[in-house]
Amino acid sequence: MPCLATQLLPLNCKLSLQLLLLGFLKSCQANPLTLLLPSYSKSSLSPQTHPPFSLSGGLLRHKGRIWLGGNKALQLKVLAALHDSALGGHSGFPVTFSWVKKLFAWRGMKADVHHYVASCTVCLQAKPDRVKYPGLLVPLLVPSES
Repeated sequence: MPCLATQLLPLNCKLSLQLLLLGFLKSCQANPLTLLLPSYSKSSLSPQTHPPFSLSGGLLRHKGRIWLGGNKALQLKVLAALHDSALGGHSGFPVTFSWVKKLFAWRGMKADVHHYVASCTVCLQAKPDRVKYPGLLVPLLVPSES
């Protein structure tokens, strides 16, 4: 099954994402729609009835990107693979969001990526604070009595 990740990502991340998706498909037991979008069936999901959605290779796609729906566990695995891995290198929000947006789609994706990057402990410890200094330093008074 050709994956969109093979065209967009470097080789070291292609394999991990493909294994992640294959494991997900196995967990869905050849019916990914029951976990991703429970209200639809294969017969009701057609390009004419739901234009941005399509079903190809056992994956539900939204405008060509893999639709993850409300599956928070899989969303976190994808975010970890694209932010915490050697490929992501703990990049900031814009880079991580652009990688995720190229391959996947779900409701609230931008907010989820922003929250994930903002709460990453490695990023919080390693990256400097970008805040303005409080002002000029004022010398302390030297006490005259000892």
